[in-house]
Amino acid sequence: MKLTWKLFFCTLLITVLVFGAGGFVLITLTFNTALEREKASALEEAGLLRHTFQASVSSLREWRVLPVQALTTSIVSRFSSDRLRLRVTGGDLKPVLSGSGAGAGTGTAGAAGTADTGAAAPLATTGPQGFPGNGGLAERATSDTIIYMIVQQGESHYLQTAQRVELLGVMVSLETSRDISAVFTERTELFGIYQWLMLGMAAVNGILVFALARWTTAPIRRLSKATRSIAEGRYLEKVPVRSNDDLGALTQDFNQMAESLTCTVRELELSAAREHDFVANFAHELKTPLTSIIGYADLLRSQRLSKGDAQLAVSYIFGEGRRLESLSMKLLDLIVMQRRDFELQHVGLRPLLQSIRTAVFPLLREKGVELDIEAASTTVLCEPDLIKTLLLNLIDNACKATGQGGHIHIEGSRPSEQDFRIVVKDDGMGIPEEDLPRITEAFYRADKSRSRAEGGAGLGLALCNEICALHSGTMDIESTEGSGTRVSVTLKG
Repeated sequence: MKLTWKLFFCTLLITVLVFGAGGFVLITLTFNTALEREKASALEEAGLLRHTFQASVSSLREWRVLPVQALTTSIVSRFSSDRLRLRVTGGDLKPVLSGSGAGAGTGTAGAAGTADTGAAAPLATTGPQGFPGNGGLAERATSDTIIYMIVQQGESHYLQTAQRVELLGVMVSLETSRDISAVFTERTELFGIYQWLMLGMAAVNGILVFALARWTTAPIRRLSKATRSIAEGRYLEKVPVRSNDDLGALTQDFNQMAESLTCTVRELELSAAREHDFVANFAHELKTPLTSIIGYADLLRSQRLSKGDAQLAVSYIFGEGRRLESLSMKLLDLIVMQRRDFELQHVGLRPLLQSIRTAVFPLLREKGVELDIEAASTTVLCEPDLIKTLLLNLIDNACKATGQGGHIHIEGSRPSEQDFRIVVKDDGMGIPEEDLPRITEAFYRADKSRSRAEGGAGLGLALCNEICALHSGTMDIESTEGSGTRVSVTLKG
């Protein structure tokens, strides 16, 4: 079951139970209050009747105006009504009934009680003609208490009281029967009205609760939809944040996760693309010299060539073999760089750079390139052979870019106590702006035809980048096409 429906049914059920129980308690309390009020009125009426009878009988004794039977009948008729019936029994007095209606009726007694204790055993007897209730209550009455009982007769309810009164030396029973059906009818009507009210309230509440549940779970549905989109490969899917509550925070976290996942996927795609290019370029770099070597070797093997042609073929084979050797050594250096377990040494920066001049002198003379070095007198912590490899690659690239009559400038300095910087600047042809972001990738060459013609494999700057990473440094390349290139290497040490 979806969360929306769970919230809907749970909230609706709790609401119906709470309001149903509250309505039941409220109606019950109202009914009990009305019933207690009827009991108090009945007992008060019974007390007034007792005093009225006693006062009337005392007057009769003095004046002897009416016989007892006539007096009793008069009093009963005077106080009886549609809701209140009276009955006097006992001694030689016959029952005196008031009100309309005749015939015997069977009453089912409810809980009985007294004015003092308010409890007695339930009774069930047949009442006399015209008087609802039963006659068993009078038998338990005493001269100092008024007892009462609720009697149900058909669909009507009566509150019956009984007490003992002395009339002319004779103890008689004075009984009243009060119609309280209206109290029970009102309770029944209230329950009926409340049932319909509960149905209407449940319907309206159901609509509101469903709308609220849909509104509350809307962010979850949007998150679920975005999750499915990401699972299908659409990593840029984002969910709009429309609140500052917990669901809003969850949505923000989800968007951050999606953004992080997108970056990770892009990096993996770029890495896969670089690896694919690396393998393709590596295969191409191997194929070209191997094809030349195999072709010229087969020519020497299968044909008798002149001394000049044979020398030319051998030169091609030698040149391509040297190119394969250089390529393999560069790849080996890249692999070795991954170990990152070289021992660093303290060396002088100026002697280190001056040793580079000696190493590249034949290359500079061959290319007709001028090199000048400016270095601070300081000591740096590095792996000297790796730094030489880095500088030799940078100088080699600068020589290829400048050509005859070019100029290369190397500057060594210490911008801070923790870092030292080596800058290699040339006035060559420069690097196109669109090639700068990928210039340090293995096998990448800005001018592929020129690099291959000069024996380049596109591994020099990739190797330099690895050496910088080994020294926790950075390599920044600035170049303007047609104006030259500036490579700034900043290393820790």
